[in-house]
Amino acid sequence: MKVLFWMAALLCLALVLQLAAGLPAYGGPLSHFNPRLQYKLGHDRFLTIRDGYDAAYTSV
Repeated sequence: MKVLFWMAALLCLALVLQLAAGLPAYGGPLSHFNPRLQYKLGHDRFLTIRDGYDAAYTSV
């Protein structure tokens, strides 16, 4: 039972780290500070989350 708990905890931690890293699929809060991500997505197409709105592509 302890093993399942720790596996679930690690899975949640991995998800939080991915969101914080700003992956394109999620548009995490640090995506604006990740130059490699901005280069990958291009200059005029980036994923943002602002003011509580859902993630949306701009300049599609």
